[in-house]
Amino acid sequence: MSDSVSINLIKQLEELPEEKIHLHIDKPYYILGEKIWVKCYLVDASSHYPIDASRYIYLELVTPLGEVIQRIKVRQNKGTYSGYIPLEDDLAEGNYTLRAYTNYMLNVDEDYFAYTTVQIKSPISTSVEARVDFNLNTKDQVDVKISLIDVKSGQQKDLDDLIVSIDNKEPKHIKINRYDSVAQLTLKNGKILYLKYGNYEKYIQIPTSDNEFDVSFHPEGGYLFEGLYSKVAFKALNAKGWSEPISGHIIDETGLKIAKLETLDKGMGFFFLKPEKGKTYYAKCKNSKNIWKQIPLPIARDKGYTLSVNTVKNKIYISVLSTIDSKASEPLHLLIHTRGIPQYSGNWDAKSNVLILDKTEFPSGVSQIVLSDVNKNPLSERLFFCLNNDQAAIAFSPDKASYKSRDYVKSNIKVTDSNNNPLNANLSISVTDNKDVAINKSENILSTLLLSSELKGYIENPASYLDKDSKANQIALDLLMLTQGWRRYNVPEVIKGKIQKPNIPIELSQNISGAIEGGLFKTTTQKNSKVSLLSVKNGYYDEVMTDEMGRFNFDGFEFPDSTKFVVQALSKHGKDNVILTIDNQSFPLISKGFRSPILQENAPLAHYVEKAEQKYAIEKGIRMVFLKEVSILGKKQDKEASYYMNIANKTFSTEYIEKSGMSRIQDIVRNTSGVQIIDNKVYITRDAQVRYPALILVDDQPMDKDFDLNVKHFRY
Repeated sequence: MSDSVSINLIKQLEELPEEKIHLHIDKPYYILGEKIWVKCYLVDASSHYPIDASRYIYLELVTPLGEVIQRIKVRQNKGTYSGYIPLEDDLAEGNYTLRAYTNYMLNVDEDYFAYTTVQIKSPISTSVEARVDFNLNTKDQVDVKISLIDVKSGQQKDLDDLIVSIDNKEPKHIKINRYDSVAQLTLKNGKILYLKYGNYEKYIQIPTSDNEFDVSFHPEGGYLFEGLYSKVAFKALNAKGWSEPISGHIIDETGLKIAKLETLDKGMGFFFLKPEKGKTYYAKCKNSKNIWKQIPLPIARDKGYTLSVNTVKNKIYISVLSTIDSKASEPLHLLIHTRGIPQYSGNWDAKSNVLILDKTEFPSGVSQIVLSDVNKNPLSERLFFCLNNDQAAIAFSPDKASYKSRDYVKSNIKVTDSNNNPLNANLSISVTDNKDVAINKSENILSTLLLSSELKGYIENPASYLDKDSKANQIALDLLMLTQGWRRYNVPEVIKGKIQKPNIPIELSQNISGAIEGGLFKTTTQKNSKVSLLSVKNGYYDEVMTDEMGRFNFDGFEFPDSTKFVVQALSKHGKDNVILTIDNQSFPLISKGFRSPILQENAPLAHYVEKAEQKYAIEKGIRMVFLKEVSILGKKQDKEASYYMNIANKTFSTEYIEKSGMSRIQDIVRNTSGVQIIDNKVYITRDAQVRYPALILVDDQPMDKDFDLNVKHFRY
């Protein structure tokens, strides 16, 4: 069994090798008109070695409402993926999300895409301040007061042009107090408030009640059992989804206090419990607002097995707790893997009932222990984390301690392995002013690869867990292992030999695909029919034959954005009476459970906006101001006839050109009597011997004598 379990895991890695992405952006906040510069690190999900099999990474900018408003396709170049997203001048101010994935990553859950948060500010915010007060009333509704302040004068602005909507729905009716220029409205449901005042737009998170919180309980190994002394971790979250400190006690149905309950870090904590048969247990606890709740604990089972893991220095002690007599116990199997790579696989020794392992022999990251029966059915699972000296080290050394304005900066970068041996590296560096830009210390490439990309759900401040010298952090990290799940592969199914296969292949190039069917009301598929692909501008041509289902696919090419192609299909008999359908490229939807990011306002942000706006003006000039829409009520007058129409030999109107379907001057001339084309020149002929050079005007503009007759001159 041991060998088959390991073999099946390896088969799964070979059949569906997964990818991970880490996003490095140049700073955590931007103003409208700037570019979000991004370096994408694509690695193998198991080994964390850089890979470049996928040709493209898709990078999306997502609004607080969960709408994708920009998407770019980042092409691999010499093994790296880098690019930028330009921020349009008409975006609303707010907290946005960057999401990145490859086409191949669509084989897994979107939880394993790459995400990071950016704050986008409007330069108008330096002159207009939106003050929004939320108050939860007794009817579980939110009363909102909105005022706009002129930053320079401190005076309140008139609100006649203010537009307010909730969650991108129809604009809300607002009541404006003319005396103090305050807009008022009441909300019952909603997550995002949208404000528009002239050219200033802003998204604002609607706060939820501070009274609401929830607590989830996670017994070590998965279940509570009657008569077994078990460790139980818990996690408390408020209505926003953020960690909530709580305190209280575990009680039974009589109200007897059994254990103390108190959070240790980020809403997490633990207690020990030995459930008695027939008893029910509750957590009676309060949050930071002194709101009390009584929450039932999971019901204890009467018999079964559960894992228990303890770490002492560099040793991991694994034991199996059971309600079943060891003599009557069935054979058990223990599997340990790290990111799908087997680390240990063997039958459980019920006599010693303990397995001691050295943490330093494990790769850094999340490892999963799976206890199963003889039929490979999982009985208990447990995660643990190792952080060893197996990571690359980077040393950055500038040539000076300080620099003057416009000084040339020379630096040395040294990358070594754990044994101080030099390594080849692909790096990205962001240079910012520390007076204006605060470094985001909550996440980094290590926390992404080892934690965030491995666990389902949101992890608050993941980088804080990776301080291995802090005892408190190590306790918090183990609590995270107890309260979060690893689900990259369905391990219980994999060890039974049920291997998951990819439905979507690795994207190696651009492609155009589709299908053809018989025309003239025939819906039969057209197999063995010829389909051609043409790009005139790029001199590209290709042909393929349709398959049994009438489908075709062009690939192996790559052209820039906005390249135009012509696709032509003929039946197998060379006829054009077919229906041609081109597949639209599909993209993953944003989950309904998308949570808008919440960022703290930074003190230096206003100063940053001012400096960034100055830089924008130097590089791009003064911003364009979009005026309000103007409705013209006057009657449109007919355009006067052109002077040349009275003397021209022949005139072709826009209506004639549209109806004829002709878009080139050459086509029109060839269909006009008394006109000839000789050596790409147009002549008016009187007879076989007499001809005169023709003057051609388009919209009263004479065409140069050397212009190309084949060029498309009309658009309609």
